[in-house]
Amino acid sequence: MTDTPNMSMDEIYKIFLPWALKFEPDEGDYKREGLWYCGKCRTARQQWAEGVSEPVTIDCKCRTEENQRRAAAEKEAALREKNERNRERGIKEPALRGMTFAVDNGHDVTASKLCKKYAEKFERVAAEGIGLLLTGNVGSGKTFYACCVANAVIDSGHKAIFTKTTDLIYAMSANYGRDRANIIDRLRGCDLLVLDDIGAEKNTEAANEALFAVIDARYTDKKPIVVTTNLSPNDIKNPAVIERKRIYDRLARCTPVNIRGGSLRAAEGDAAKRTFASMLAK
Repeated sequence: MTDTPNMSMDEIYKIFLPWALKFEPDEGDYKREGLWYCGKCRTARQQWAEGVSEPVTIDCKCRTEENQRRAAAEKEAALREKNERNRERGIKEPALRGMTFAVDNGHDVTASKLCKKYAEKFERVAAEGIGLLLTGNVGSGKTFYACCVANAVIDSGHKAIFTKTTDLIYAMSANYGRDRANIIDRLRGCDLLVLDDIGAEKNTEAANEALFAVIDARYTDKKPIVVTTNLSPNDIKNPAVIERKRIYDRLARCTPVNIRGGSLRAAEGDAAKRTFASMLAK
């Protein structure tokens, strides 16, 4: 588009008038009372303008609608591209980016509905700092549903970060802790933080300090956290180790959701064995 800063309306008029007067009818267009009309939608492609001796070009109805569709498609594509960038930055493992409600097998219908509803109402729950505490047996699907929520939140235009607590603790202690402040700021700034497998890390002073720093920052800012753990809600409420009390106490805004059912990994393993057996039989 022509740059028009600090130009008068007369100057702008002179630039765009030749373009507005240029007109080439399409096949099927017809002329009525000195103006061209679209042969498809039967609406005007020209109109008279004050101070101009010739009719100027305008968009007919179908061209206007096509332009609107194109603009909407371009906007949607730009949003998808932005969301994918946020997904790659927030969820490092490609396999986890594919964990969405669209591929949910519904092995726990109640948990699935609760997690999906949380993602759908994310702006409202996030405003209150409400998170989720996903509990259940090993392999029951806690990480899967946490990723479903994170991916849905990203698809809605928000920023989410997924990290395993063991990876987080390692990153904050690496390089002599020089990156600690930057990591905390990054995790503090995202719209949703997912802490996977809390309680699996070793009970050390460094681990406790790292977890406390991140969780306390989110709690203070009233920003939501989705936590997965093999611990029970009672273990979270009444930890055996007193150092964990001050950490878990800051998960008070996380609503417990127990993921029921057997191990999904075991089921996947059984399916793989059956597939391999059928391959050998052929």
